[in-house]
Amino acid sequence: MTAVEDKRPWLKSYRLGPYRLAPSLGPYPEEPLYSFLDRSAENYPAQTAVDFCGLRINYRELKSYTDSFARALSSLNVRKGDKVVTVLPTCPQYIIANFAILKCGAVHVPCSILHRERELVFEIGESGAETVICLQEQLDIIRSIQPKTKLKNIIITSLADYL
Repeated sequence: MTAVEDKRPWLKSYRLGPYRLAPSLGPYPEEPLYSFLDRSAENYPAQTAVDFCGLRINYRELKSYTDSFARALSSLNVRKGDKVVTVLPTCPQYIIANFAILKCGAVHVPCSILHRERELVFEIGESGAETVICLQEQLDIIRSIQPKTKLKNIIITSLADYL
């Protein structure tokens, strides 16, 4: 057992078929995840960051959208350590929301768009989130569960915004 495995015994179970995986690609940088987006926007501003149904968003645009949304979340008093729920499919808004939440210092709590009332009440309740980001189509279910949770802010978006 290596010194790394002594500190992290779960590494012994990492396998790919019959092959043993290297314990780590580390050392990992100790910096926030959103700094990778910021650096990509600086180094590759015109490169495509998101391709959604043929619509392309470059790194400069993605950073701009993310920064704007982070300011909007801050204006709603989303602060470090707060939980923010997303009930979104894989779409540009999910990516923008993820980075914006992290830039606020908040914790992203992704929920499946397939969840019904019971599951959403449980996950949102367990997280203690006061803010949710969802599609327009989910607004009715979110409003119906709001009294059963601590939700104060409901932010809605539409897939049509990026189609």
